[in-house]
Amino acid sequence: MTDIFNEENLATGAWMKFATIGDKCKGILVGRSLQEGKDGFPDQEVYELRQEDDSILNVGISVKKTFVISRMKHAKLGQEVGFLYKEDIESKVKGYAPAKSILVYLGDVKEVIEPEPTPESQLDAVIAGKEEINPADLPF
Repeated sequence: MTDIFNEENLATGAWMKFATIGDKCKGILVGRSLQEGKDGFPDQEVYELRQEDDSILNVGISVKKTFVISRMKHAKLGQEVGFLYKEDIESKVKGYAPAKSILVYLGDVKEVIEPEPTPESQLDAVIAGKEEINPADLPF
């Protein structure tokens, strides 16, 4: 039996930090989720981008950045996606830090990735007649 607890099997994950104007990242969109805010920070959409070496780069975007969020609604799983920190935009509120202008680039769909089924999507499939209910699966 192989010991799973070794460096070779250690899960890795990286987060993109847009620190300097011109910072950018790209990859194949393989997942997205909503992460609840904490410590006074707002909720964020987290986009998982698979890199060329098969590692995953997480890109967290505040839900308050409606420009970015609205453009990412058009992104499909399996599509090449890029983010670019274009510029700082001066805050309208005196004393606040400038806002980071992040641009979204949507490339070709490189592969077909089916989203994980959710209870809502499974119910929609049953209602649409695309899927049947197995009585053995009911919790009562």
